[in-house]
Amino acid sequence: MTTAAEPGVRPRFLPRSEAPTALLAGARAAYVFPVSPGRILGPARLVESRGRLPGPADLGPAESSPAWAVSAVDLPRVSIDGRSTLNAAAVRATVDAVLQAGATLAGPLLSEAVAVDLFVHELARQEADILILTQPIAGEKSRILTQALERQALGPRVLSIVYNGPPGYDSPELRTLKTCTFTTVESIVQGGRSNPGPTLEALGALVRDRLAARLARAGYPGVPCVSQGMAAARAAARLERNLGELLEPLGPDRGRTRTSSRVCLVVADPDRVEVFARTGGRLSVASAAFVGTASTRLLGNGRAGSRGTTAQGWLPDWGALARRLPLDLDLSDLANLIGTLLVEPWTLARGLGEACLGAALLEELLSEVTAGWTAADREAGGPAQARLFIAAGFGFDRLGSAGLAAHALVKGFQPGGVSVVAVDRGGALLVEAGAPDEDPPPGEAVGPPPGRPGTAGPRPGAATARPEAVAVIVSPLKAVHDWRRATTDPWAIVTVEGEDGASTARRLVPGTVTSLPLAPGRRAVLTVEPCHARLDFGAGPGRTWRGLVTGGTAGIILDGRGRPLTSPDSPSTRVAKERDVLAAFGALGKGDLGP
Repeated sequence: MTTAAEPGVRPRFLPRSEAPTALLAGARAAYVFPVSPGRILGPARLVESRGRLPGPADLGPAESSPAWAVSAVDLPRVSIDGRSTLNAAAVRATVDAVLQAGATLAGPLLSEAVAVDLFVHELARQEADILILTQPIAGEKSRILTQALERQALGPRVLSIVYNGPPGYDSPELRTLKTCTFTTVESIVQGGRSNPGPTLEALGALVRDRLAARLARAGYPGVPCVSQGMAAARAAARLERNLGELLEPLGPDRGRTRTSSRVCLVVADPDRVEVFARTGGRLSVASAAFVGTASTRLLGNGRAGSRGTTAQGWLPDWGALARRLPLDLDLSDLANLIGTLLVEPWTLARGLGEACLGAALLEELLSEVTAGWTAADREAGGPAQARLFIAAGFGFDRLGSAGLAAHALVKGFQPGGVSVVAVDRGGALLVEAGAPDEDPPPGEAVGPPPGRPGTAGPRPGAATARPEAVAVIVSPLKAVHDWRRATTDPWAIVTVEGEDGASTARRLVPGTVTSLPLAPGRRAVLTVEPCHARLDFGAGPGRTWRGLVTGGTAGIILDGRGRPLTSPDSPSTRVAKERDVLAAFGALGKGDLGP
């Protein structure tokens, strides 16, 4: 995270009189934060982005020079030559490095089984700024790529090539071309295990250089910058360390459970999500979008065959999408709503119906990520095994309701056991994580340089942005509910004991979603006693789960819809149940959607 004017120098904060703001620029909207050295002073102000970086005039005369910027605008597109013999974990590690550095994954390239000239054709079609080679390219393929670069068949831009395959490969032809840069980094595979650090560092430098140049063109010379992906990766690391503040299991499994805690941070635009899942020091990343879902495809397949290039965009089945809504809509009305949302994705939701549709589209994207993640890495489990879920980004902010954003996370990931959902309004977590470090006082230890793996946590005395806790979710890990059978037999008895000693017990009944009040910031002991030996709420089949939890705006949600989630066949019953759930999350009041 260096300035364009002083490469390699760790920048200091500018005085507040010169730089009173920080800028978070997303692909659809931007936020301006009042700041002073080391802390955010107040809530963010929303300004229009529409896929560009707002200039000084957009910020106002008193806020014309931000102290630092976190950006998802004008990020380089990365193509991965994933046709090699690398295993799925190694290719996934390459994808993780691309997204964590904040670049956009353009897609996997064609396999060797296809004519080599199509390799260059596909590279040009994907409009790649960076090409990652996971294996040497020799012979005919290398010659064709060199010729294409010489005649600028890939466009006028300079292609950055990063080679992270087996050692011993060099390409004098590519190194001497003026239309590309060629960088060799340590192999992504070391001793049979993936080592994404060198690749991440190289990609991070390319991303920061591009962002610094973009900031300078917009009128912000010398402003420290970091990509949104790198800021999200740092924020996920801090959240994992602070997980015990929101959810702390007690009892004999306390130590083991704490060390295996997981956090899942989702950054969303209305038409794209990026998911950062942190598991015991390991960070995995995936994304999905309505246009260009190649990252999840590559993640799921492990390597890209010729079929991997056909999935350039998708929309969910409209019938399936309608079943996610608390409305009984004709498909023609649904089509109109979808058209409005996708044509003007930078606007705030106009009414609860449009907000619910926006949430349903995000749920579809999250489901797409989850499906690809499970196929790629069953051992780690990805976001399905997280215990803390955070929603951030304009895609959630535009819904206008923290409860609706939280419920979109629950429906998209379907967490089981006991978990916490929270919302980062305005992206304060990302802004704080993207802030440049000040030079430490003499004699104080210096952490890793900004933008590299292992970056140190917040400076002592700095204000720490915290997500807004919405609810503690209680649901069995695996228990499918049959909506055709009405039952009052409970799955569990849930007890909440407050700090004042008062205790409240409630039954978790299949097919119902209810809430127990627990005010934001209040601590309580939560006990979940399964009523059947086969049911697991996180402590093991038939075993009681007990822990300290922190309240949120919706308290504690007892979710009896089962896992995986199903819905009633009857449209009227489905709509009524959906409205009950939204009411429990505090996202729906009486009469909000009519009769």
